[in-house]
Amino acid sequence: MTQTISAIKKKYGGYWLAIKVTRRDKLGVPTHGALLARARTHHELHAALEDDPDQDVYETHGGKVPSKAILF
Repeated sequence: MTQTISAIKKKYGGYWLAIKVTRRDKLGVPTHGALLARARTHHELHAALEDDPDQDVYETHGGKVPSKAILF
């Protein structure tokens, strides 16, 4: 089900999110998508996505990005 990116982020606050992009604005910024995976850590999110090689995935955090986040 396609939703706005902001609605998905609001619904899953506190989680790292992988969103399949279905629509972008004129500048190419993702505006709509469908949730593929969610996880408490960025590492767990990548582990969940290993089986899905989709190229148009937007990774973001629902809420304030943790200050102790390690991105890789």
